[in-house]
Amino acid sequence: MGRIETQGRVRPMEESDLDQVAGLFLRNFRAGSCFDVTDFKAYVRDVFFDPSRYEEESGSIVYENAEGRILASIFGMPLQITANGRIHDGRLMSFFMKDVEVSSKAVWSMCMQLRPNRHDFCFSDTANVVTRKIVLAGGGEELPVQSLKWRRVFRPAAHLGQKAARSLPGRPSWLAGAVGRLCDPLLRKADRALVPDKDCKATSHAIDPSRFHRLAQEHLARFSVHPTWSLAEFEWVLQQARKNKALGSCVIREVTGKKGNGIGAYLYFVTREGYAEVFNILSACGQESNVIGELLHHCDREGYVAAGGMNQPFLMPPLSEQKYVSFRHRGHFWIITRHQDIVDAVRRNDIYIGGLASEGWNRLMTGFGRQAG
Repeated sequence: MGRIETQGRVRPMEESDLDQVAGLFLRNFRAGSCFDVTDFKAYVRDVFFDPSRYEEESGSIVYENAEGRILASIFGMPLQITANGRIHDGRLMSFFMKDVEVSSKAVWSMCMQLRPNRHDFCFSDTANVVTRKIVLAGGGEELPVQSLKWRRVFRPAAHLGQKAARSLPGRPSWLAGAVGRLCDPLLRKADRALVPDKDCKATSHAIDPSRFHRLAQEHLARFSVHPTWSLAEFEWVLQQARKNKALGSCVIREVTGKKGNGIGAYLYFVTREGYAEVFNILSACGQESNVIGELLHHCDREGYVAAGGMNQPFLMPPLSEQKYVSFRHRGHFWIITRHQDIVDAVRRNDIYIGGLASEGWNRLMTGFGRQAG
């Protein structure tokens, strides 16, 4: 890193670069909108330059030309990963941004920083088609199941009303509420499959984040590769997620079986419009159907419009058993690593990654000129 090119060099991002980076972000991801640059810079400093976590080798990078102009950048932050008992300093990459005037050599120089032999574990879950091709051509791995988002609609009239409201001036959510209150009781009575199966052999109760963290340490051990999630790291990410007002309020619950034994847990955020964004689902092996069943029954009981989240291979069978569950592509999830045992684990789906251990909590995804929904 820092190697001089004919037209410039790749180097670590510095706080003094944020004015230029804000311009790249606006042109690449918020064209036609505007946002408070001061707010943007403050957020990036807080998240990507936090002195308690920032490490130059696992941070953000930029491509700077000979005149000092930043033509491309990628945000990055550390996230520890445990692989077959070893703890690695992983790197979460996001938001590859480039100027229209950037040369192919500059893009290539940025991509060279993502070669597998440079990283123990580097990943992103929102890559576009171009980035995906570059990563796979360089020896990376794609996670197709994690690239999907699942959704279960409970109240279709309110859901369609919300979609219609987003296209209207002022996004009148009252319209969706009125449509839902009028039509959904009739629809749910006509088609009982809209109501999740009440024969689920599990119940749930609210827990605090420290309890969820302890359960995560227990349930993630079944996977060869998973986030290490020290208590400090987990609390930091959850704190940042809770600051993201677009996500809504955080709900954390533990699931117990019919004998009162703990079988899993889940963590989600629910918006004002009644959408539950499920970040992480934990389950004891063989109890996935009961955990999913209780999650969906809970969300319906709370009156939510719909629930959904990043898919996982171990969740695919129980989700496929449920009625009115759909899947859609949400962005390419890729991993690059120099360790063959991690590659092998990825290929056999022996990995847990995503949710709070990915980009969905980041305010850059949902704020700064982007309307939620």
